[in-house]
Amino acid sequence: MSSKAAAGRATKRALIKILEWLYEGNPADGIDVSKLYYLKRHGYLQKRNAEYTLSLKGRSTLSCQAVWGLNIPSQSVWDRKWHLVLFDIPVSKQKARHAFRKRLKKLGLTLYQNSVWVYPYPPEKAVREIAHALGLHNCVSFATAESITGEKHLRMQYNLS
Repeated sequence: MSSKAAAGRATKRALIKILEWLYEGNPADGIDVSKLYYLKRHGYLQKRNAEYTLSLKGRSTLSCQAVWGLNIPSQSVWDRKWHLVLFDIPVSKQKARHAFRKRLKKLGLTLYQNSVWVYPYPPEKAVREIAHALGLHNCVSFATAESITGEKHLRMQYNLS
């Protein structure tokens, strides 16, 4: 990783930390003034009566960060059903589609066919939030199946009996 990319990632982490801190209502006294000016200049903060608050862009940045931290709750017993996530995302939203696929993979879903992902536990809540954050909520559908082709391989992959 280049030093420029590493600096960019460190800046983003610092930005998220400061925005979270301000969102939780902590005073900005302990923050370097130059960082506050930077955030205000770039539209993450707004100043009202000598007090900094999050702008729409700042709140949006935090909500996107929260979406990337979502997980699918694990269950102790498998309900013997396969949960499918199906999507048809237009080419005009190619970047969002790529981010959506990447997030599904990170959540542990398995690519079953193009635009069809499978998981043994209900992923709907987390996937809906991700789709909504990426502006894809109208493009994503869900289905549940009692059996699917290639089930034996999927059971082995998820350590299911």
